[in-house]
Amino acid sequence: LMGLRHGVASGWSTLALVTILQTVLFGPVRAATFVCTHGFYSAVLAAFWSASAGGGSKVGGGSGPGPGQQTSWVWIVAVTAAARALGLVGSIFLFSWLIGDNILALIFGGLENLIEQATGIIGTPRLQFPLPKGLLASIFFGVAILSSTMYVAVVYCLHASVVYKMGYTVPLPNFIKRRMINGRRGNPVV
Repeated sequence: LMGLRHGVASGWSTLALVTILQTVLFGPVRAATFVCTHGFYSAVLAAFWSASAGGGSKVGGGSGPGPGQQTSWVWIVAVTAAARALGLVGSIFLFSWLIGDNILALIFGGLENLIEQATGIIGTPRLQFPLPKGLLASIFFGVAILSSTMYVAVVYCLHASVVYKMGYTVPLPNFIKRRMINGRRGNPVV
């Protein structure tokens, strides 16, 4: 919200302030976890929303970009989900370094066991185990991107509808935009 109202620099400053506050209250590990999993994607989302709203333009205010210049909400969700996925992987590397163990190798081992059990239950031809690390990494990163995309899409729709009701223009999916416009006019939402 700060990035939307006051610009991109304000969004990053808010992230820095929350990081300092979390470091003081909960310690550096909790602060780093927050920044990796929630902070980066929030700041990226604030940057997109600030750019799409023209640095804080209200609905009806003319300072924002025109309809042809707005960034698509799908593109915003995709880039924000990529930022969150990188943050999740970064937090795994951070925890691996902090505890002195290779958490990624443990995740790959669990993933390989899951695939082996699934192929046994389904009855598919036996795969050659151990699986290549590249395949396991692709599956892991694919699942991280998929879960981040679903999470960010839900959070985006919820927050965008609230921000739109506050009077700020942000890119919205058409089905939400229709419901918001009908609700604003006092028409029954169908």
